[in-house]
Amino acid sequence: MVNEKFESAVTNLINEKPYLIGISQLITKLPASNVPTLCVTFYASSYFMFYNEEFVANLEFEELKTILLHEFMHIMLNHMQRYKKFYDAGISPDVLNIACDAAINQYLKNMPSWAIYPGTFGGPEGYTFEQYTDFIINKFFNNVKKLTKKKKGSPVGQSGTTGGQGEGDEEGDSSTGGQGDQEPEDGEGQGDSDEGGLTKDTQDQLLDDLFDKDNCGSHELWKDITEDEAETAKELMKAAVQQAANKMAGNMPGNLIQQIAVAWEEPINWKGAIKYFYNSVRASFREYSRSIRDRRRGLAVPGAKKGESCRLLIATDNSGSMSDADLNHVLSECRFLGKNLKIEADVLQFDYDIQNLSSINRFVAEKKFMGRGGTNFQVVFDFMQDRNFRLKILRELGHPAKFKRYDGFVIYTDGCAPAPVIKKHMKILWLLTPGSKKPEGSPGREQEVKIPNHN
Repeated sequence: MVNEKFESAVTNLINEKPYLIGISQLITKLPASNVPTLCVTFYASSYFMFYNEEFVANLEFEELKTILLHEFMHIMLNHMQRYKKFYDAGISPDVLNIACDAAINQYLKNMPSWAIYPGTFGGPEGYTFEQYTDFIINKFFNNVKKLTKKKKGSPVGQSGTTGGQGEGDEEGDSSTGGQGDQEPEDGEGQGDSDEGGLTKDTQDQLLDDLFDKDNCGSHELWKDITEDEAETAKELMKAAVQQAANKMAGNMPGNLIQQIAVAWEEPINWKGAIKYFYNSVRASFREYSRSIRDRRRGLAVPGAKKGESCRLLIATDNSGSMSDADLNHVLSECRFLGKNLKIEADVLQFDYDIQNLSSINRFVAEKKFMGRGGTNFQVVFDFMQDRNFRLKILRELGHPAKFKRYDGFVIYTDGCAPAPVIKKHMKILWLLTPGSKKPEGSPGREQEVKIPNHN
């Protein structure tokens, strides 16, 4: 009986929205008692939609259709892969679940009363998944000492789906980002005290206070999708999504077709990657207060306390294997990061040796690339992890011996060199030229960047 209701809802929805036919045909739909609501995922070269029979039985028919549409929109907006990138960067899966569902539900009608809306957490309407993630981090976590306190063997996430509100029908998204963790270096800068910080327990309590996680949506299965599976999933579904998007005119809000196209682009703009990385690094040592109360829900939420500024080291590989176009791309993007985003950063130029170190704005003004020899990642990582070596290099380059520590490390390279020996835990973001990979076994988040055509 429940299975018939589910199948009838799928058929009815597709009759109303024929552009979903191709997508639906690629999804195997199965009941699953260990899934609290509904969810979509990819496994063993196939898409699956799992549904809890008891949950489906208790839904109104129109609610069920809307939740099915919600699940289809997760696929159309490539949320699985985009979620995975955030998760691998260390952002809380609960934050991602909320942002992911709110981004879709704001455009859906007939969602259950418990569904997550942007207004649930005070967010504006019209944001994308990435923008809601950024909003939630900034509003609720950006003033804490530890956004994510990872410990070996600590469990993260659940499984399930959905949340929502809205006037229109569907949603659009763009962009991506990242986050990491780093321990203090040689006693410099901040300590690692948890006092006033947001540990895993207090983070969970905050989310429990703010959101009903059992209903707002959870997508634990997405974090287990491998790189090969993600690529297969994309190739399998891409044509069906593009075909659906082309048939959606007149049945969609605003620029959804364009947003879907952006969501399926492989490389990302590294401005967005560094922006999210910078914000996550800064969030990891901001001070935290729960002195502000949300009057509407009567809950205590984190208040803002003034935290220290954050500074990144951007290491640019100036070896002979990097093309002039690659290096000019670094220059143009650093101009944007320093002038527009006001990111505090120094640029370290290296090939086999460290060639130069300057502020991001000075690097942009001088427009000088130094090096063009072989590539040696070890000198760059030694600069970050070995205080004596760093002081020696600073003296050689004419910088003051008392040099403020870096809070995060971004390296732009084609990856053509042996893996470095890394002795300390650092927040690392690898930005790689198209088709490149970071050295095997190297820690940190890996992201292929989109190099624009300036011709």
